[in-house]
Amino acid sequence: MKHYCLECGWAASTEEGYTGSQLSRKTIDHFVETAHSIESDTRSDGVTVDGAPAPGSRTPGL
Repeated sequence: MKHYCLECGWAASTEEGYTGSQLSRKTIDHFVETAHSIESDTRSDGVTVDGAPAPGSRTPGL
């Protein structure tokens, strides 16, 4: 999962070793400090924007 800023070069991801909770905290901190809009490459249903399952997500029914 990756979060990135739509207004500057800030980005953070679980691939960098952050847990989901740490990534959320970093994202919130960036927003509070800058008021910049943040986007994610993963939807809330665990599927990446390109349609592939998010890393670490489970396929329903399996």
